[in-house]
Amino acid sequence: LPSLTTAPEDEVHLLQHATFKALDKAGPKCKQAFMIAPHEQLSFLHISKCAGNSFQSWLCRNACALHSSWCQVEGATVAEDGVCKGCGYQADMSYLNPKSRILVWLREPGARSASHIQFVQILEKNEPWSISKILQDKNATEYYKDETWEDGQGGVAWLAGLIWQPWIKTSPQFVEDDEEFHRRKRILQEEPARALAMAKSRLEGMAFIGLVERANESLELLSWQMGMTETMPAFSKNVHAHDPKLPEVTEEEKRLLRKAAPLDVELYKHAQHLFDVRWQHYLEAKS
Repeated sequence: LPSLTTAPEDEVHLLQHATFKALDKAGPKCKQAFMIAPHEQLSFLHISKCAGNSFQSWLCRNACALHSSWCQVEGATVAEDGVCKGCGYQADMSYLNPKSRILVWLREPGARSASHIQFVQILEKNEPWSISKILQDKNATEYYKDETWEDGQGGVAWLAGLIWQPWIKTSPQFVEDDEEFHRRKRILQEEPARALAMAKSRLEGMAFIGLVERANESLELLSWQMGMTETMPAFSKNVHAHDPKLPEVTEEEKRLLRKAAPLDVELYKHAQHLFDVRWQHYLEAKS
């Protein structure tokens, strides 16, 4: 295969596609074509506190500028008068178009949950309690858990199509449907192995898997997948400004949050494995 560094620019995408034909078949566990073509519809699975807003802005600045067809990303970007705006919405897999190429970011579950708790504290101007105090207080636990750190919120419920919060876009039959609400809750709580298997299977079919802890590598990989001749600039993670009234999150608090989310921890390990496989194939092809 010719070196991509010396190939004409109009041949780069073809060379990349040929390079990854083996990956499409062998994966391991990669159920979609690796490369993302300009004509394909993109969707973004925006999991809370996983750099979603920053990624939407990145798509507008870079992908939309490269191909106009990428100015309309389901769940992420909207084009108004030819201008891409990162003003998307959050939806689980039951809402997104299954025929689209879906992009997703995940984050280490302890850090994600901690960030979500503090985000709610700042947003709702709640008492600046430490996470340890919240976890020890029954009323505070009930207040925060469902929305921020209940197992599944870090990825499993989103990928399995089992989100039950009413402000997240889900399948049409879920709207004001008590039976569907209880079905989703039941699978997450009573059939966790099934929920995890659903999430893992769908994760394997994602066109792109990004890891917040490896953001620069993730964007380098995505730039390659989208046929960009160079890696687009990294984004600044949209981490909310730390309120000086809120105590710094400790490693022990992150550990406690991970302990409360075994499904999301297992899914994140699987995501790390899939990312490593894709990254290694990318490095081999690039060299």
